[in-house]
Amino acid sequence: PMGPSPFTLERAFFRKIAIQASLEKGAVPPKSIKTKIKTAQNPSDPLRVQIILTVALAADSQPPAGYFGEVELVGLFRISEKIPAEDRERLTAINGATLLFGMAREMICTITARGPWPMFVLPVVSFAGLKKLEKGPLASSPADAAPTELKSANKSKEPTGNP
Repeated sequence: PMGPSPFTLERAFFRKIAIQASLEKGAVPPKSIKTKIKTAQNPSDPLRVQIILTVALAADSQPPAGYFGEVELVGLFRISEKIPAEDRERLTAINGATLLFGMAREMICTITARGPWPMFVLPVVSFAGLKKLEKGPLASSPADAAPTELKSANKSKEPTGNP
C-alpha cells in the first residue's frame, strides 16, 4: 500500500546546464558518467536539508562521446521527524539524489534529442550504497544557491516561475 513519504521535496531547480555536442565523426554515447552529491542541513531547522547533485558526462573517450558536459541540480527537502536523527542525512541524500537524478535524466534527454547524435538517456542508478557525503554551505534561498552571475540579476527577489 502507498503512503506518504517521510521526505518532502519543497523545491528543486537547475543551477547549471552545460551539455555540448561533439562535432567529430563516429561519436558514441558517453561511456563515463560521474555524480557528486553535496548536502547541507539548515542550522535553524534540522528537518530541512539541501542536496546538490552534479551529473557529469565525460568527453575523454575513444571513439569520442557524442555529448559531454554537466548539469547541477539543487533540491530543498523536508524530513519527517519520524526518521531517526542518525539516519536523516544519509537517507535524505539517497532519496534526494535519486529524485534529482531523474530530473537530470529528463533534461539531458530533452537537450540531446535536439542534437546531431541520437538522444542520450542516463541509465537507472541506485544511490543506496552511498556512504560518504560531502558537506557544503546551506543556501538561505534559491537565489543564494544560484551562480554568482544570477545572484546579481536577482538580488532583491527569488527566481520566478516553476523550476
